[in-house]
Amino acid sequence: MASEQKLDLAATSSERMFESSNQGKASQVIVSKIRETVDAGKLGIGDRLPQEKELIEQFGFSRAVIREALRTLEAEGLIKLVSGRNGGAEICEPDPLKFVPAITTLMRLQNTSVEEVHETLELIEPIIAEIAAERLEQEDIDLLQQSIDLMLENANDPLVCQTQSNRFHILLARATRNQMLIFLSTMIRQVIVRLEYKGVGERPKQVAEEHQRILDALKSRDGAEARQATLDHAHQCEYALKSSPTGYKLRTDATRDQMTRNLLR
Repeated sequence: MASEQKLDLAATSSERMFESSNQGKASQVIVSKIRETVDAGKLGIGDRLPQEKELIEQFGFSRAVIREALRTLEAEGLIKLVSGRNGGAEICEPDPLKFVPAITTLMRLQNTSVEEVHETLELIEPIIAEIAAERLEQEDIDLLQQSIDLMLENANDPLVCQTQSNRFHILLARATRNQMLIFLSTMIRQVIVRLEYKGVGERPKQVAEEHQRILDALKSRDGAEARQATLDHAHQCEYALKSSPTGYKLRTDATRDQMTRNLLR
């Protein structure tokens, strides 16, 4: 939560948050300075940047340059621009989805295989399950069970099944209360959303049963069993992928976007 001290700092024109600089492209100088201020802990989620007029005075650049810098920061997901009389630039909570296209492109350029994605899942997700067994709350249990139930209720709908398959693991990561694990899981699962796996859609009941085994272990607070159940599940998914004659391919934008909207509900 934003502190009063931070808010006062952003709102008081007598205190300069930023110093002017003439090195490098003007808008990038501003972007870098604001990033540095956030990294230093002087601004947090919900804090406001100084008003546009103050930014012009502090940086010594034109209105057009200031606005270009703010648009860059907004595109990166660091700030959101609030319109209206009391509007301005506000530090916002990072959105992992903004990084997915770049990571997917990087993977494609580096010829990253889907087997490597599965290998990563097999390393990370069993640990996530083990930690979640210690930290999850009733709300987490309810959401995980809901995901399993939705998969069973829509066993004939591959899109729903594949969405819930990925959503289950993101919910599992959230149950750890570890922001880095949540970020990593969300990123990996969003990469998977951009690939069309045939295996999950062909075996929804088996996937639901594997998820239920994980959830039952979590309910019992049995971290070792949760870890093993998740590892076994990852192996089964990899086997199904290799056994599928169609394997995987890149999803169409429309299908991918629909899954993305549903995934993080």
